[in-house]
Amino acid sequence: MYYSKNALFLKKALQDKDYNFKTTKSLINNFINANTCIDIIDASIVELKSTAWLSNRNRQLVASYLIKNLGIDFRIVAAFFESYLIDYNPASNYGNIAYQAFVGNDKTYRVFDVIKQSK
Repeated sequence: MYYSKNALFLKKALQDKDYNFKTTKSLINNFINANTCIDIIDASIVELKSTAWLSNRNRQLVASYLIKNLGIDFRIVAAFFESYLIDYNPASNYGNIAYQAFVGNDKTYRVFDVIKQSK
């Protein structure tokens, strides 16, 4: 975070590429209201909103699903976590979210299988 300054907060992030993230109001409202129809994602969102905490694995699952499966702008996902997490840290939060969005320093594009992870 120190070296990248504010780049992780920008749409082009560290990769300086153009991304076609979605910002559709209904799509975002469905995720915020735990209405994605994916049980583990919806349960994780409810847990986060009601307890202000979520395990690291579930943080990764939610971020991966929202960004990679639904295509939601990673900055919206990061802001959502920021507004609820009791242990929020900008560097960790945006770093992990940027990793999931493939806009950070990462070299691999890994998509979590939420159904497999649920089992």
